[in-house]
Amino acid sequence: MAYEFIYREGISPEDCQPYEAVDGECSDMGKCENCVPGDTPENFLPGTCSAVEKYPKYYIKEFGELHGAEQMKAEIFMRGPISCGIEATEKLIEYSGGVYSEQNWFPMINHEG
Repeated sequence: MAYEFIYREGISPEDCQPYEAVDGECSDMGKCENCVPGDTPENFLPGTCSAVEKYPKYYIKEFGELHGAEQMKAEIFMRGPISCGIEATEKLIEYSGGVYSEQNWFPMINHEG
């Protein structure tokens, strides 16, 4: 759904609206804001924020689905980088080593990278 939204509506650049991992309000401040730090240590953060009226929007030309390693390799060869959905389990989040592997018969995709 994210790619369909970007295709239709476009998105603002990351420095315009940094990712916060929360559901935000669809307001002018939720689309693009600029913040200036406060002038004393007490009000330095968050400072003063205001909505930006005109900002660039980025779109994608196309999007789709791939299934399996062969389709993924072919897409990377033809058009470059792809994103992949995974199930970010508690075990994965807590893991801090080399290559991670976990068998799950019914994965629920909850993270895109």
